[in-house]
Amino acid sequence: MTTTTVTTVVTIVLTAGGTDYVALSGALTIPSGNGSGTLVVSVEDTGNDPIVGISIMVPSGSDPTTDLCSATCPMQVIYNSSPVSPSNPIPGNNNASGVLTTNEGQTGYTYTIYFVVSFADGTTQSPSLPVTGQI
Repeated sequence: MTTTTVTTVVTIVLTAGGTDYVALSGALTIPSGNGSGTLVVSVEDTGNDPIVGISIMVPSGSDPTTDLCSATCPMQVIYNSSPVSPSNPIPGNNNASGVLTTNEGQTGYTYTIYFVVSFADGTTQSPSLPVTGQI
């Protein structure tokens, strides 16, 4: 009697042409009313094309009414305990978040956070998110 073993390998390839949708939300808390605070953003992939990269620009400079950091302050979005990347994408209908401690800002002012979101099919979106400082 002869025994034959067959091994099947399945490879899933993400193809171009998925639906690219992203939803953003954020909150800015400045406990003392001015000065340092906490910026929290949430990025949700509401389509079916995975998000493979997110670049965030937080307003930086010397004016606390328009800037949240006195110098450039990088912010990362984390999914599954690691930064979003091609090897750690946000799948469709999932979300990720980022937290940043700011060193300036004032309650009552609105700050615009700029994003560049990259999808697995090679497309990008550049949405912005206005957040208003709250105590």
